[in-house]
Amino acid sequence: MDGLSPRRTLAVELLSDAKALLAAGSLRSAMSRAYYAVYHGCVEALEHSGYSPGHFRGRSGFPATRWEHGIVRLEFHREHRGSRL
Repeated sequence: MDGLSPRRTLAVELLSDAKALLAAGSLRSAMSRAYYAVYHGCVEALEHSGYSPGHFRGRSGFPATRWEHGIVRLEFHREHRGSRL
């Protein structure tokens, strides 16, 4: 996938996997792969906007050292509420 960042490439791959799993009737696994495709897509968008995990407090109360799922959900919503990506 020329020109895509590694994270975006992963998101596209996971979405493709989700579609194949859904077609094979494996709903639980398809939902899991779709969730992670969206997660990595949201992280890509946050990073593109200039954020890194350290911009946010993690569950420990200290600056995050990784993209925690709660941070991604909350901050993606705040950053992109009402926008069309």
